[in-house]
Parts: sequence; structure tokens; C-alpha cells
Amino acid sequence: MPVLRCRYPKNPKSEKRMSMAQPSGASSAKGKYRLSMPAMAMALAMATTQGLAHPGGLAEDGCHNQVKTGDCHCHIPPGDRDGCPKIQWRGPSAEAPDASPKAEDGKIDRIRIASWNLNLLHWKSDVSLWRGSVRRNDADYEILKGYVRKIDADIIAFQEVNGPQAAARIFPSEEYDIHLSGRYDSNYNDIYTGFAVRRGRFANIRKRDVPDFEPNPNKERSLRWGVDLSVDIDSAENPSASEKTKTLRLLNIHLKSGCQYGSLENPKRKQCKRLVKQIAPLEAWIDDRRREGAAFVVLGDFNRTFDHHGERDHLWQAIDDGDPSGLELHRLPNGHPHECWKGTGNHFKNGVDFFVFGARAWEWARPDSFREILWEAKDMDEKRRLPSDHCPITVDLFGSLESTNAGR
Repeated sequence: MPVLRCRYPKNPKSEKRMSMAQPSGASSAKGKYRLSMPAMAMALAMATTQGLAHPGGLAEDGCHNQVKTGDCHCHIPPGDRDGCPKIQWRGPSAEAPDASPKAEDGKIDRIRIASWNLNLLHWKSDVSLWRGSVRRNDADYEILKGYVRKIDADIIAFQEVNGPQAAARIFPSEEYDIHLSGRYDSNYNDIYTGFAVRRGRFANIRKRDVPDFEPNPNKERSLRWGVDLSVDIDSAENPSASEKTKTLRLLNIHLKSGCQYGSLENPKRKQCKRLVKQIAPLEAWIDDRRREGAAFVVLGDFNRTFDHHGERDHLWQAIDDGDPSGLELHRLPNGHPHECWKGTGNHFKNGVDFFVFGARAWEWARPDSFREILWEAKDMDEKRRLPSDHCPITVDLFGSLESTNAGR
């Protein structure tokens, strides 16, 4: 049975809808979730009784027709959409290995990873993402692009980005591929997590979604999902490598805000109760990686000031509990002074952005290379909290300290 589809019309008034059958054996995506062909058939059968918005498939342009209204609705901005740049976007179906070539010399002697909360980054200039939120002009986006160059990272975990178009405004497409959370829906003015990965740097890239950080998946505006990224590192020329190819596993998270300091034991506040529910999926992901013997890093906006309570922090105690056997976590920063926006009303004594390393990845890390990239005075707008209310953080893996500090 053909499934109704539509192309995104360059001229909506003149282009007609089209019907296109789903190719045999193909997989498809329903909103935030993937559906196999049998699941799609079941969804079609149940559409009238459960009021599903659409049958589950997307056309090549990332669009589908609503069952109820017949209107064209797009989840993935297509490359030929007016005002939409061509973007290599990897959403919910991005399980296949990336075809990016290896570095020309086959060597990786230093990998720099970064985390950066971009403060409600919209894809449109002079438009607020949410009511009362910051409006960025074209010059503001250029400033952010300048800090991307200053960060000079191979992998940047970002948070609070409105989608692939917003990411493309600051991460040059000729330099970075975007791997975005499958939670993304172009119909909502929401924020998403994702990765910008330097093109040609890694031989193999796999992206997975971790939707478990939202305990109520039926909510229209759910909490942010985690994004799980694996990269294969050809380390034959690296003296610290014990095998030819290593795999680095990264989990980008943006946990519930509003409980940076509060108790997580019998919490009373709504924000703390929701944060408590996110501990179990975070701990489960970490424990699974330990059992696998993986080299892993959890990075992003924990919305928790670990340095305020130190090792006694309830969230930290839950994830660094030594179970399963051999589990040992290390975090950066740890005791470093939080300098972002220092001397202004935007400064906080303790930060909430961290790298949390498992033991194996910690062996690869160069802790002395940790940096908090601070804003230059000429770029700061204290009232609008620009370039962002969070400063990016970076750390290097492999390489000598001399090489990690080169060019700074």
C-alpha cells in the first residue's frame, strides 16, 4: 500500500503533493523514533484509533504528509529548501558507519574534545528562540565561528542548539559534520544536543540516541536526550596505543536545570525530582560501558556544580560508586577555578560543564591540557550574555603536553 509523501515545496503554492511507496526493506523514522516495516504497518492500522499524526515514513527530503490534515510536514531540513544550507545531518537513523576518510598520513597524535552550551542558538538572525531569550545578529554568529576556530577541537559536544541549520551557522560544513540528536523536530522551537566532528579525522563514526533521559516520552517538549558517539581511532603510529585501532565512546548530555546545588535525597523541588529520574539512565550507560571495557567519556552540561559538594555530591556518588567492579571515574574540571564571565554579574563560582572519564579513557587523557576558553573583552555583551552564558571547555587525548599546547 503506497504511503503518502510530499516533497518540501520550493514554491508551496505551485508544487503538488506526491504519493511515493516505501522501498522494500527500507527503514523509516516516525518523528523521534525509528519504525521497521512491520511496525509501520501496525502504525498505519492503528492511525485512526489512536490519532497518530502520520504513518511513520519520511520521503527523501525528510518530509511526510499528516494523516489528519494532509499537510506537508518536514522533520529534516532538506538541502534545497529556501534559506536552508546543505547540511550533512545524521538524525535517528544514523547507525551506519561514516564514510569519512582517515587523516592523510594515517596518524592521530592528538585528539581534542570540547563541550559547549551555546545558549539557545537559533538558526535565524534577530529572532528569539524562546520568548525573552537572546536575539543574535549576523555579527554575533561570526563571533561564535571565531571561537570554533579558537577551540580547534576534533569533536565538539554542543548543547542548546535549535537544530542542524543553527549548527551550520557556526560550524563550517567544509570542516565539520553534524551528528544531531534524533529528538530533533523542525516543527518545534526547542533545543537539542549533538556533535560537530572534524571531517576526515576519524575512519569510522557511529551515532546512537539515548532517549532514556526523558522519563515521560509522551510529552511534546521532552527533556533533552543523550547523544552517544563512537569514533574509531587509527593509532598505529601512536606510542601510547597498545592496539592498532582504538574506539572512543562519548555521551553528550544536557541534564535538567534548576537543581545545581539542591539535595537529591528525598527532593522537594520539581526540578530536583526530575534530575533524580535522570540519574538511573546515566548510571546505566556508564555501567554498561565499564562492563564492555570501553574507553568512554561523558561530557556536556550536567547542570550540577560538582565542585560545590565535591565527592559528596549526590549525583557524583551515584555514578562513581565502584559498581560494577573496577568502575572508577575522573572528572575535569576538578577544583579548577571557574573563570567564565569572572568580574561580571554573569559569573558563577562553580561551573556545571564537565568531562567525566572512565578509567581506560583517563589513561589517554592529558589533564594538564584542560582549558576553559574565555571570552575576549571586545566580544562580551554582559546584558545579552553573549557570546554565550557558558564558556567552552576542552581537553586533549594522546600526544605530549608540548604538542597539545602548540598553537595556543
